[in-house]
Amino acid sequence: MKLFGLLFLLVFSRLALSAQSVTNVKFRQDGSRIEVTYDLQNDLPMEIAVFCSTDGGRSFGEALKSVAGDVGKGVSPGSGKRIIWDTLKERDMLYSGQVVFKVIGTVDQVVEMILVEGGSFMMGCTSEQNGCQDDEKPVHRVTLSSYLIGKTETTVAQFKQFVDATNYHTDADKEGFSTVLTGSTWEKRNGANWKCDASGTPRQPSEYNHPVIHVSWNDATAYCNWLSRKTGKTYRLPTEAQWEYAARGGNKSRGTQFSGSNNLDEVAWNSSNSGNTTHPVGQKKPNELGICDMTGNVWEWCNDWYDEKYYLVRPSNNPQGAGSGSIHVLRGGSWYHGASHCRVANRDNITLREYLSNYFGFRPVLSF
Repeated sequence: MKLFGLLFLLVFSRLALSAQSVTNVKFRQDGSRIEVTYDLQNDLPMEIAVFCSTDGGRSFGEALKSVAGDVGKGVSPGSGKRIIWDTLKERDMLYSGQVVFKVIGTVDQVVEMILVEGGSFMMGCTSEQNGCQDDEKPVHRVTLSSYLIGKTETTVAQFKQFVDATNYHTDADKEGFSTVLTGSTWEKRNGANWKCDASGTPRQPSEYNHPVIHVSWNDATAYCNWLSRKTGKTYRLPTEAQWEYAARGGNKSRGTQFSGSNNLDEVAWNSSNSGNTTHPVGQKKPNELGICDMTGNVWEWCNDWYDEKYYLVRPSNNPQGAGSGSIHVLRGGSWYHGASHCRVANRDNITLREYLSNYFGFRPVLSF
């Protein structure tokens, strides 16, 4: 069987990635098998799918299933990528059409985002609620526009892509240490950085699905800025209001104490079940919007400067936080903390670099 008039096209997704991402595309036929080779020049893994058109490229069916090799989700950058297409497995197709490589944008795939539809909610807590702190009062109405937020906390694997692409050095790299828990005491561990687990020991690749830790607000912001440069979209850390609204379940909220449940263990890795360490993201029950680990696992950096007075007088529409300050907000509790710290209204704060820790992480947002 021969293919006639084969035409290889590059079709890109909505992420507006450069057409130079896929280069040096070649194909070779051997009987019913077609071998395609290409180079993938991109900082992030991409999704590769092969489509066939039988009407001159005016329409395409579903992606071919009889392909193997460097195809599908998470294809890593590099040269000499290889795909094998066994045409005999798709006898119902006419092979006088076009073979189309479709490169589907990877950032929105690698960093899976959840839509949070805009709306109003009551932010904060009252004295009648267990654990409510003074800086969480008074309860006040906040209205937010729609946005996207990471389904999970940013993982070690995702952060590694950023470091590999930019040769970025985190604050822990520069300082030479981070803080870890040893027994019942906290200590500075020399050499502990984003590659390490909660004890400061370098992780094995099998643990790169854990949330990245030992990262500062500066590091989290640098990662979001890199995503923005790569996609032409505006990624950043969530505002404190965006974080709390998403944690509460947005306009689908059931009013639970934690993100998605009143049962802490059901939705969070916390002091009672974590074994004093992080866990892979997405293992616990998601909240009403399908967002995971908003409660527990790691504290999450917010974009806002912390200012107790500003919290009381903040604008009611899309508040952005104080205009300046020396400390930033953290939300959500962690593997080390119990119910009081894991409440959706709970606020914490820390200086940018004063306290690098094994339970600080983050997730990005994307505004429309």
